[in-house]
Amino acid sequence: PYTSPARAHATFVAAPNDFRAQNCAGSFGEIDPVIDGNGLPKELAKAMSRNMRGSGVVIGCGVVALIVVLLVAGLIVGGVFLFREADEAMIEPERYDAVTVGQSEAEVRRQLPAGESFLTSGVEKGAPPVPEGARCLTLLSTEFGSSWDMEPVFRFCFKDGELVEKESFEVES
Repeated sequence: PYTSPARAHATFVAAPNDFRAQNCAGSFGEIDPVIDGNGLPKELAKAMSRNMRGSGVVIGCGVVALIVVLLVAGLIVGGVFLFREADEAMIEPERYDAVTVGQSEAEVRRQLPAGESFLTSGVEKGAPPVPEGARCLTLLSTEFGSSWDMEPVFRFCFKDGELVEKESFEVES
């Protein structure tokens, strides 16, 4: 028995569902263009369309991503600022112990940070009285206080170009 070549390659797919047997959309001139009238690819034009429901989601996600990036950048900048402020306002107890009364003010100030920080504002409340005619530099300690609400403080008081008093005490934070 002879079988025709057409039957030898028959498929088990019904002809209307066989994509190989389906006709093209038309001749080359009748196919939809890939580029729209504005010179944008059609998919991009659809994504950018304000009439599309999904574009609102895309814009919303973009705004949220931008906010997250700005918050992370703000936290990083704030952290760097806080660490710099702490460097200007805090010393170790060993550095406090290394300074002795009677040293020159210039020599002592070379060993200490400037103390010009918002972290040291208000630490004079509850401090012992300042010696008559002296100017004091108050710094925070790097160690913890005796309780959660107490802050250890080191104070260096200068008069006539020399360290006249150094004091260690705690203040309420």
